[in-house]
Amino acid sequence: MARGKPGVRMSTEGYGGSVDRFLSEIERLTTPQWTQVSVRFLESEEAIRTAVEEPSQLAQEIVMGRLPSADGRTKDQRREAMKQANTRAQTITAALPEKVERAGKDFPLRKLASEAVWHAMRALLVREELEARRGGPELVTMLLKQFDGLVTPP
Repeated sequence: MARGKPGVRMSTEGYGGSVDRFLSEIERLTTPQWTQVSVRFLESEEAIRTAVEEPSQLAQEIVMGRLPSADGRTKDQRREAMKQANTRAQTITAALPEKVERAGKDFPLRKLASEAVWHAMRALLVREELEARRGGPELVTMLLKQFDGLVTPP
């Protein structure tokens, strides 16, 4: 089972249950499950890359202080919480094998899993702001769909 480094537990306090739950659940995924996530990511990569634009822009606006946070935290508090969540996600994916064999070929598991997590995290970190916008809930669904059946939806 792929897991983060022993004893490393970053706090994502302030993001409520969805980010922390997502990180805790992906921490328990096995290598075959990560391969499934990565294959799904590849199958929808173009749509996912388009869908991530708005959440990425929202996150940037919030951490720069140009857009108020939906939860009332300051830009510095929000920036620190985002940094901690992203660091924890990177720790989890860094523990994965760099490559696995799939269909007789090397499959870049760590790279693809990291990208899948990065895109999902963009949606989770600004989920409250996204859900208040037209089309936002659909973006959240699109960015998390590679984890369907493996983690609890927000």
